Amino acid sequence: MITGTWLVQFQHSTGSVWEYVIPVGDAPTAAQARATAVIRHTATLQRYGRNTPWRTITVTAVRFRPEILSRERATAWVALREADALYSNGGWRTSSGANGPAWEARDDGWRQRLRDFHEELRTQVLGHGPTFQDVLKELAGTPQGWDLTPYTDHEGSINWAALFGDIRKAATTTVWRTPYGVLWTDN
Repeated sequence: MITGTWLVQFQHSTGSVWEYVIPVGDAPTAAQARATAVIRHTATLQRYGRNTPWRTITVTAVRFRPEILSRERATAWVALREADALYSNGGWRTSSGANGPAWEARDDGWRQRLRDFHEELRTQVLGHGPTFQDVLKELAGTPQGWDLTPYTDHEGSINWAALFGDIRKAATTTVWRTPYGVLWTDN
């Protein structure tokens, strides 16, 4: 089971910013976290006797923050997911023995392939952090990093949508969102 919180950030056209922390148990997906935050923000505005000026408010970020941030656990989680040992929600798949699909036998050969992939994945890790934005910011200026300058305006704001689009187009890396943080790996 994935644990952690969503950080949803709103910005008004005047520049004021509001942030809401939504537990992943209340909103398992980013879309649900956004909807929950909109409901909470609407209630906050109404409590202060203000109209809900959604035409001047923008959701600027919806970020997942894992409860446990661990590069090694994130790497192991990816290896297990790729070996079909985990369900998409992170729960363990049970082995039905030799009569089931090949991955279910989990014999010594399967374990060795898992270890080999885990070791290979460790060498491919470019960065790790609570969000992909944090990973990219930390790696800025390093050989593994992506040059953020073309995506940064004169006020220092980064156009994340354009940056993520270019990273996807390059198709040379993979972003893994795990219960232990975001892992960015080289293909």
